[in-house]
Amino acid sequence: MTVVTKNDVASMDDLMLPFKAIERTLKFSVNDHRKWWQKTGPLLASLMTSAGYNSQSQSHYLMFFYKSVVPYLGPYPQTYRSAIAHNELPLEFSINFQQKGGAKPVIRVAVEPVSSISGTDEDPFNLSPIGEYLSHLKDISVKGYDDRVFNYFYPRHTLDGNECKILQDRNESIRERSQAAFGFDLKPHGICVKGYTFPGVKCHANGTDLNTVAIESVQEFLGDADSHGALNMIKHYVETTDERSKFGFVYSNDCVTPEDSRHKLYGRTVDISWNKVREIWSLGGRMTSTSESERGLEHLQRLSELLQIGTHPLGIHLVWNYEIKAGLSVPTTKIYFPVFGLNDQKNVCAIAQYLTEIGLGQYGDAYEQSVRDSL
Repeated sequence: MTVVTKNDVASMDDLMLPFKAIERTLKFSVNDHRKWWQKTGPLLASLMTSAGYNSQSQSHYLMFFYKSVVPYLGPYPQTYRSAIAHNELPLEFSINFQQKGGAKPVIRVAVEPVSSISGTDEDPFNLSPIGEYLSHLKDISVKGYDDRVFNYFYPRHTLDGNECKILQDRNESIRERSQAAFGFDLKPHGICVKGYTFPGVKCHANGTDLNTVAIESVQEFLGDADSHGALNMIKHYVETTDERSKFGFVYSNDCVTPEDSRHKLYGRTVDISWNKVREIWSLGGRMTSTSESERGLEHLQRLSELLQIGTHPLGIHLVWNYEIKAGLSVPTTKIYFPVFGLNDQKNVCAIAQYLTEIGLGQYGDAYEQSVRDSL
């Protein structure tokens, strides 16, 4: 992979050549697919350029996007409101910047498969595309892909036919209807697949407790493999918070062999104060402080200062997750600051400055330029 620095900005057009070369070869039998590609393909290419992906990697991942994401985005413009992103699109791009070991940033793609009947009376909760998409992922033979963990949690967290009927008969207004989604980390050695499920609607249909269903399903799966009681640490903290009823609204796993999969449980809160972030980070003081955790907290605080979010004007939540896996002694915490609906230019400048401060200035410069190029 090549690294794009500030001095290379003038050659950005040249670095987009893989996208232009591939686009000339593509055929679209469905006009919606063409429109999704035209609107989102250049952005993916630009992000990969800013992250230092070389031409070969860009070409490989753009073809994956063309074959395995674009055909599953449904009608264009969108007609189904997805829960995977605040803008309700069934697609989200993100960048995972790597601070340790000189590793390059990783571009990530999240998708909720959508069809022409998603959100209609025929398929109000968008269940019909999931089986087809799982079959597609098997057919393309992603190295290391294993859907056993996802298939374990999918029926436990998503609606069955009877539950769909219950909700349709009630004729309630339900905003977040999504049941499942998938994520792809576009890494140097290949694609890492993640599965996501949204247990909230199933719990609503059955009148069951979201927090209990989410945590107990992971406890049941891990069994004795959670030998250090990491899940109990999460449970005991969440039980003491005002966010208890919303915890577990998203579950995620790695689509790898079951013993190697991480399990992530997501929570959300409208409280974006630093005291709340610190409390979540330490599980209310239950985590033993280490030099690494303190350093992570310092990084979080600095990013929070630069973003200057305060109380979000749209009432959008702060999101976090706790990550555990077999044999892990304590959970890993990840915090997601809500920047949607705020000033994009200020946010981009803040992120670029933050990356510079933590020693990743070359990526901050390229990220800033990538955003400018996409406008």
